[in-house]
Amino acid sequence: MQDIQSVISSVKTIHKIIEKFEIEDIYICLSSGIDSVCLFQILLDEGFHKTAIVKVLYVNHGLSEYGNNAEKFCSDLAHQNNLPFICGRICEKPVVGVSVEDWARNKRYEYMSKLMTTSSLTLTAHHAQDQTETIIQRIFRGSGPYGLTGMPQLRKLGDGWLYRPFLEVNKDELTSFSLIRKLKWLEDPMNQDLRFMRNK
Repeated sequence: MQDIQSVISSVKTIHKIIEKFEIEDIYICLSSGIDSVCLFQILLDEGFHKTAIVKVLYVNHGLSEYGNNAEKFCSDLAHQNNLPFICGRICEKPVVGVSVEDWARNKRYEYMSKLMTTSSLTLTAHHAQDQTETIIQRIFRGSGPYGLTGMPQLRKLGDGWLYRPFLEVNKDELTSFSLIRKLKWLEDPMNQDLRFMRNK
């Protein structure tokens, strides 16, 4: 088993962000996957819901039946822990000729940004492997020096902030944490679809 201490300590910085930006409400981006479920559990363990209004957010892109199953999973998890649940449903269809991955990501952040106020913080569970994949994708697309920068750990989102606490945490460590805590999650079959650049 991997040492899970780095997973737990990775969220400690959130306390500083809350204080610095006077955060009053936190949105946890839950996908039903293992990474976001780990983030959800650690935030509960650390008691962030006692110092801020914590809301669970899921965006259903309407791309497959999995989205509906994931929506129910996230809704159930939120309600089991007495947290508000927000679901954004994307009714549009992907634009022809545009990467479905890019389209879904843009729609997701577009929806999230509209929820943000100056006292809002959104958390996502992107980890070190996601960062590496992002850099590789950008290099393949010819983005030059910009591609080497990867995803910022903290950035503005609408009127609020977006923070990725796991960005320096390895996927194996998240897997170890989930197994030790006996967490439950869903596997998205689209993660194995080689038509998508990230999976390749």
